[in-house]
Amino acid sequence: MKSYLYDFVVLGDDMRQIYLLEMLKEKGYSVCSSISCIHDANVIIAPTPFLEEKIGDVKTLLHKGQFFFAGCIPEDFKEDVLKKGVIVFDFMKYKKVAIANSVATAEGVIAEAIRKSTGNLRGSTCTVFGYGICAKTIVSTLKGMGAKVIVCARKEEARAFASLVADKVFSMEQIGKAIEKSDYIFNTVPDKILLESQLKCVKSHGIILDIASGTGGVDFERAKDMGVKAYHCKALPGVYAPRESAKILLHVILEYSDLRKGNKGV
Repeated sequence: MKSYLYDFVVLGDDMRQIYLLEMLKEKGYSVCSSISCIHDANVIIAPTPFLEEKIGDVKTLLHKGQFFFAGCIPEDFKEDVLKKGVIVFDFMKYKKVAIANSVATAEGVIAEAIRKSTGNLRGSTCTVFGYGICAKTIVSTLKGMGAKVIVCARKEEARAFASLVADKVFSMEQIGKAIEKSDYIFNTVPDKILLESQLKCVKSHGIILDIASGTGGVDFERAKDMGVKAYHCKALPGVYAPRESAKILLHVILEYSDLRKGNKGV
């Protein structure tokens, strides 16, 4: 087995990564925060979402037998480093992490809604697009705050489950109808679903908070032209609950970095 100079390299400078670095040091591990240390480290921990252009040329520095942890890893990057024999783990494909992080995401996007709006959430009408892990937590949190909640979801099964919690449930074909009723709109769907025809339905005081991955589900350029308040809120756990988010990731990292060589991760 190869001997490494460092146990871990933690890349990125958001608060979640900083807490991870400190927690690993407290446990007695040898840790580096420079990309130059990658070749000499057993485990590399990159940010969530992982954007190589913001970190540096990680791909060429990774080699066989190393563990690479990050979130929202692009498929082409993952395929390339797997071919090199790197063991890859995408945090966002690990359900335990996604569920735990959904709390920080929900609290974060609701905090953004409160900060950016002129009204109260209590007594307001909120529409949530999608009904996946994060959407479910957003819906339950909004309900707990006294908001009336509408859910728009594609799948019939998702709409059936949503009907147990939400005040109203619509199909995605009824987006305009839902938006017309809404003071706050929360999007979790990564496909472009909020285009000009939908944006026209937003109330003058309405606000859109988009947490979808990639470029989000809103035509932000058109929204700006139309004077619609729309915000793409990314990496909220790292902003609003970095210490707790770091603890969640640390547990997974320490559990899975001990797997035998040859495991391709998740």
